[in-house]
Parts: sequence; C-alpha cells; structure tokens
Amino acid sequence: MNRTHFALLLTPWLATACASSTNPTPDAPPSASPVVTTSQRTTTPAAAASPTTAGDPAARATNDFGFDLYGQLAAKPDENLAYSPTSIAIALSMTVAGARGQTEQQMHEVLHFPSEAMRLHAAWGATMERWAGLPDVEIRVANRLFGQTGSPFEDEFLALNAERYAAPFLPVDFAGAPEAQRVLINDWVAERTRKRIVDLIPPGGIDASTNLVLANALYLKSRWASPFDPHHTELAPFTTSTGAREQVSMMKQVSEIPQAVFDDAIVARLDHRGGAFATTFVMPREGHSLAALEKSISAAALSRWTAALTPKRVLLELPAVKIEPGDAVRLQKPLSALGMPLAFSGAADFSGIAPRGLFIDEVYHKAFVAMNEEGTEAAAATAVVMAESGVPSLPDAPALAFDRPFLFFIQDAKTGLVLFAGRMTQPS
Repeated sequence: MNRTHFALLLTPWLATACASSTNPTPDAPPSASPVVTTSQRTTTPAAAASPTTAGDPAARATNDFGFDLYGQLAAKPDENLAYSPTSIAIALSMTVAGARGQTEQQMHEVLHFPSEAMRLHAAWGATMERWAGLPDVEIRVANRLFGQTGSPFEDEFLALNAERYAAPFLPVDFAGAPEAQRVLINDWVAERTRKRIVDLIPPGGIDASTNLVLANALYLKSRWASPFDPHHTELAPFTTSTGAREQVSMMKQVSEIPQAVFDDAIVARLDHRGGAFATTFVMPREGHSLAALEKSISAAALSRWTAALTPKRVLLELPAVKIEPGDAVRLQKPLSALGMPLAFSGAADFSGIAPRGLFIDEVYHKAFVAMNEEGTEAAAATAVVMAESGVPSLPDAPALAFDRPFLFFIQDAKTGLVLFAGRMTQPS
C-alpha cells in the first residue's frame, strides 16, 4: 500500500490548525488492552451510522465553509495541516450576528449561512447543549465577549450571544491596559483547553484601538471504541510527502473497520466510545497523489466517502499523531480571499454590535491534536479581534475633484435664489 502521505481529514469536532511534531502520543500514558477482534469489539447504533449533516444547518454550513478554508490553508504541501472549522465558525457566527448590509451578506456567503440566519444560531445553541450532556467523552465549548468598558454595545447583540452561544460579556480596559487584557484573554483560553492552547493572541495583537474580542475555546478528549494495544505499537517506515522514509510509531489492531475503496482514495473510520464522534481517514490510492486528492475534497465528497463505508476485518496500521500548536494562524487573508474582505476594512458595517464604526482587525486561530492507542485529545481556540475604525473609510465611487479654479453660488434651496456668488482661484 502506498504510504506517500496519510491524510488526516478529521471530523469538524476534532480538526485544528498548527505546526507539526513527531512526538508519538499524548501526555497521559495509554492503558493496555488486548488486540481487538471482531467478537470483542462493541459498536453502538450511533457509532455504526455514517455522519450526516442533512438536518443540521450549523453542521452543513460549517463543513462547506471548512472545506473552502482548507483550500486556502493547504498552500504548503510538505507541512502537516490541521484546523478547526467548528471553532472558527462559532467565533465568526457570534461576530456576524452584529454585521449589517454588505458586510453581513459577504460573511453569510463565506460561512454558508442559511437564508434564515437565526436557524443557524439556534442550531449552534442546540449542538452545544447536546455536547454538554454526552457520556464517555470530555468536550468543552466556551465562548466569551471581552468588550471595552463604557462602549455602547447593542443589547440585542449581547443577548443573542448570551442565549445561543452561552457567551457572557466581560467589560475590560483595552484603551488603558491593552497588554494586560491580552494576557487575560490568553489565560482564559489556556484554562478552558487544559493549557493545550497558550498565547493565542500574540504580542501586539491587541492595542488601545481594540474595542471587542470574541473568543471561542474548544477541547475534546475521547477514547476509541476499540483502543489499540500499546504492546503492538512498533516503529515502522512512513514515506513522507517529500519521498523521505522515516521511522514512526505505528499503532496496530485487528478489528472490523468501516472502510471503502474508490478510484483515487482509500477511506476508513474509527468510532469513538459512546458513538458521538468518529474520525475518518482518507489516503490516496497507489498511483494517485495527495495533492490531486486535496483538489477534489469537499463536504459533498466527505459525505460520499462516509456513506460508502462497510465494516471489514483488517489489520489496521495507523501512525500515532501529535501536532503541537505553533504560532497562531492569522485568518484575515484567507477569509478575505474567500469573499469577505469588507469585514476587515474601515468600511465594515457592524452597527448591530455598536453604533461606532467597528471592523475585524484580525482573526487568530491555534490548536492541538494528538492520537494514541487510547484515543484522541484535541483543542482549538479562535479570537476575533475588533477595533474602532476612527474615521470610517469612504465607499468606492467615481472621483469628482474640484482641483482647479471654480465658481460658487449660494442659493435658496426652494426658489433657486442666489444669495452669494463667487470664484475660487487660489487656495485660502
């Protein structure tokens, strides 16, 4: 089997964005268990079903947005890539609740909002409420608004975020102590991601012009439905995207694995204990490249792949994964390229947040993913940093410049009576 690159296309709950590492396992040591056989493996009805987004507007919109964003983030083919469409989508959905006019239209199109936006906000609220009651998994979703003390934020905007996203508002002093507030927000994120995400907002990311930060923190720790026995993990060769062969920790188990083979791809899925989550893996078939496969990925392709999965008994070999956060990913350019540049300009209309001119200064994203014999640990955080635009930028229009001598007439607007007249030939 060609191991040119084992692509990790994680479900939106697991995916996160950061730099790569070859450390094989999460910090906690895995517990020992025998090689799993067909008779020993238990699968709940929920775990056996293929994931579908058909009835959930938040899931459908986020997957479409997430694969659009993948095309923007996957520019460096030789680097590991992981990111959290869910964390980014939640933070931006909280923000777009206060967008108006063309700014709102652009953001809705990029985020694939349904025609009735309140359906998506309600869906996020229902999803987070459902996650909070799940057994057999630790999942935390935390949202918060950090706003400049004394700024007149709109009550409707604050109420929607509190009700649908459980995002309370905290007054802070960006104007007087921006660095202290940056540390405050970063500490809030670190606490809610078990310190997997630290220093989300870099130095200088907040200054005296910052007016509002909308933050999301997402953390997941979940066991495989069929854990790997660590005694069977051994070093094995892995051919990287550059063609180099490296020795990696390869986990192994014999089990019934949902899988499917297509003309260009091999697809397999590992269910998580309790059946609420699953991880889908997609690898190009021999003779096909990962780059070509990446060009074809979409939410529809993922649905097609997972719908075809059929359990088969195999010896599954899977490299242990640990992707540590590097510097925060800045999303202004990717999001602008997808079609929402107005939100990042002085002409942005966020009048649903505050009467003052606000724009998105930057969107920061950072994350962690680890998979070992026992299961998966993943964390992500996103911060939408908004600033006051000061004097609003003028919209685009044909120029009309009185930059040569001209006449003037001061008239009665109703009758046209000229009260004063004159000529301007020299600047005052």
